[in-house]
Amino acid sequence: MTDRRPLLYALGAALFYALIFMGYSHPIIRFFGTSLSGIDGGDSAQYIWNAFIFKHHLVRGESVFYTNYVFYPQGANLFFHTYTPLLSFFALPFDNLYLAINLMLGLQFVLSGVGAYLLSESLLRHRPMALLAGFVFAFSPYKMAHFEAHFHLMLTATVPFYVLTLLRAVPLPTAYRLPTVSSFAALGWAFFLLLLTFFSDYYATFYLLYFTGIYLLFPTLRAMNRRLSTPTRWLLLGGMLLVSHFTIAYQLAEDIEDKGAFWWQPDLTCLLVPSFMSYFFDTTAFYARYHAAGASSELPVFLGWSFLLLLAGTAVLFFKTRPRQPRPAYFSLFVVLTLFFLGLTLPKIQVLGRLWLYLPTGFHYLTYFLNNIRIPGRAVLMVYLFLPLVLGYGWVAARQALPRWAYRWVPVMGLGLLVVEFLPRAYAMQNREAQRPVNEWLGRQNGEVLLSFPLVVLDGFYKLGIAKTESLIDQITHQKKMLGGYVSRVKPETFRLYRRDRVCQVLFALQAKDDSLAVQTLPRRDTERFLRTFRPDVIHVPPEYRNRALHRFIQQNFAPYVTRTDSLRGHTVYRLRRLSPETGTVTP
Repeated sequence: MTDRRPLLYALGAALFYALIFMGYSHPIIRFFGTSLSGIDGGDSAQYIWNAFIFKHHLVRGESVFYTNYVFYPQGANLFFHTYTPLLSFFALPFDNLYLAINLMLGLQFVLSGVGAYLLSESLLRHRPMALLAGFVFAFSPYKMAHFEAHFHLMLTATVPFYVLTLLRAVPLPTAYRLPTVSSFAALGWAFFLLLLTFFSDYYATFYLLYFTGIYLLFPTLRAMNRRLSTPTRWLLLGGMLLVSHFTIAYQLAEDIEDKGAFWWQPDLTCLLVPSFMSYFFDTTAFYARYHAAGASSELPVFLGWSFLLLLAGTAVLFFKTRPRQPRPAYFSLFVVLTLFFLGLTLPKIQVLGRLWLYLPTGFHYLTYFLNNIRIPGRAVLMVYLFLPLVLGYGWVAARQALPRWAYRWVPVMGLGLLVVEFLPRAYAMQNREAQRPVNEWLGRQNGEVLLSFPLVVLDGFYKLGIAKTESLIDQITHQKKMLGGYVSRVKPETFRLYRRDRVCQVLFALQAKDDSLAVQTLPRRDTERFLRTFRPDVIHVPPEYRNRALHRFIQQNFAPYVTRTDSLRGHTVYRLRRLSPETGTVTP
């Protein structure tokens, strides 16, 4: 008869993580079908836009990796955009995109926990420790800090399942030899999970590739390490640290491109300091003081005081009992993986803003192509997966030194304390329901191309204009193509086009500063060049710009091309005649 207890335990873990999600995501559970967690001007708007634009092009049989709904008419390549195709594919059957995205995010939190739980339980056979491991991975302060902005970093459910599946497909050899495949079916599932990860988040994809490389090379590396004497090991380690420190310092002094990686990196003390998103602790001033990025969601890597206390106690017990039993091979593997990803998280040792050492992992952020994985703090995701396994192996190894009740219940108490320590404050909520009547009105305007303000050309590196990412949500309702926009990677030619155009220069300046003296009537050829290049059909002036310098500039320079003016709730629109791209003549 099949033993159903493992399935029941897994379902129990899923229920536990679902309850944690409902508590941790407050108040989103109350607005599940109407809002997203996030602030105005933040990044969360792009994920609902991703789902909209994916479905819009797919149902029309068009490429989902190109759109001209932003940066019209040049458009944008979405292949290097934070596109989250898996999230967008999940949302296809839904008319309510808010509901689809929130449901997918909730499932990702729960499945991330269940995956880490199953991974830990399969290796340790200790359910309380497995439950703790699943919680740490799924609800780490790192993820909860990003829950208000970067939804692609929530799509982590495939990560522990990939690790678990690869361990089953290619067992770790007990002796020095190349790994061999024991299950091609499991290997196929591992590849499928890696593919799903690729369509979720490219950071997690790269981290899984790094894990795979270390895992397959680990038997060789371990055999090489055993051949070295202890003094030789320390000498090699010291030499590597010295060479890496001075080489990286020299490369940074020579302005070798790191894409801002060392600027974004967390301070070493962030491992000990609660997130500024914490419900109980306001640590915003700490993060702002010791980081150039301020209190950014890229910085929280807090491990939890109760977790660190449990880890320290386990280490003491483990080293006391180590002579009684051999060290498991997987234990050494997870120690190496934890140190590697901790090194990616902290490529420079910086304590309270003071630099001490550049680590060899810093070369990753100075290597062409690899430095597209440019935010060091995101690698802590894998630390949250592997460090609980290190803790679990140590705890199981120290079993003989522990009372029976302590062996089972101390991890449970640690889990309870961590639930309190990791608890985030209430999230800001974002929706555009109040703007819906205006967006529906814009959608009824003749023409397909909209110029609205503030105008912005924005990607992950550069910005022209003022970012108002809520316009991406507005587009879902009015469904007009827009000038400007926001995607993760914008072509340099697009930036140059907007930067060099004379009308765009004035628009950027006047929306940033209400300067009446800067209002001018441009030569007609400049205005017509703008109209031929960008081809707007409708200009929308929202209330915050009405009767100000920007508005007066539009009235002065576009009046000859306006066919109709309309207004609603303080919003003003001007319908334009298009200019023929070839001749510059007005066409109806």
